Amino acid sequence: MILALFGYRHCGEEERSQIEKKARQAATVSSKPIFIFREIMNHLFEHRIVVPGYSFIQDTVGQAITFEQHRLITIMQNRLKKADIQSLKELLSDTEGLYEITRLKREPKDFKLKEIKYEIERGLQIQPLYLLAQTLLPKLGISNEGIKYYASLVDYYSVFRLKRLDEWMVYTYLLCYVSYRYQRMNDNLINTLIYNIRHYMDEAKSSAKDQVYEHYTQNHQNMKKAGEVLKLLTDDSIAADTPFHDIQKKAFSILERQKLSSLANQIIKNTKWMQRLSNGNILISCPANSSVFSPTHP
Repeated sequence: MILALFGYRHCGEEERSQIEKKARQAATVSSKPIFIFREIMNHLFEHRIVVPGYSFIQDTVGQAITFEQHRLITIMQNRLKKADIQSLKELLSDTEGLYEITRLKREPKDFKLKEIKYEIERGLQIQPLYLLAQTLLPKLGISNEGIKYYASLVDYYSVFRLKRLDEWMVYTYLLCYVSYRYQRMNDNLINTLIYNIRHYMDEAKSSAKDQVYEHYTQNHQNMKKAGEVLKLLTDDSIAADTPFHDIQKKAFSILERQKLSSLANQIIKNTKWMQRLSNGNILISCPANSSVFSPTHP
């Protein structure tokens, strides 16, 4: 009566068969037991079926994982060549006291050139296996989430533990890890490029600000000195018959010839620019403490 009232039904033989089928489908997406369990529970909720015993669900999840492993092993046995198997075995070989897969797991500590060179070397090392993975993984019919999960097992298990697992499943894990690691390598290189570009841009902006400030300060000082040079023309203490050469010499002692000439050209240029604006009926408002001779001025 309670089941009828809430629209539920018992989990019979037919319903159990559907659950097993659903579990196998879920295992192709991800072989995580918790994922398969949640998919089963969602299926039961959607179809308003009473949850069966814990042992049945536990067995169903385990059988789904085993079935998926057998499916993958069959494909790997039919697709992998001897040369491919040897390349995968080399990842678990011990060279110079360190497993190759352990070297591969190491990622750059920072964006320094030495670390990035090592990262590029690791990418070149696994590139042939990555191309193999790109060809073979689609044939396995597993999702990106499944590939990520199998790749995580390589990080989770030690090399000693991996060698004790079924070798064909280990080859699957390694191919998934190579695919994941190669993509990570490219992400690291892209992030390095972005980091360095931002670093260079920040340095360029900082340097440009310093140079602008330096030029502005120097230009401001030169303007004061230019004013002193102009005062020589109205200085009553200078005799009218004083040779121009002497006046010129005194002017250059206040402001060097080259700087004075450059400042004069700048005044002429800015005057012409202001005149063009005036003829174009454009009104410009400048702060009282601003200088039209600033290096940043157009």
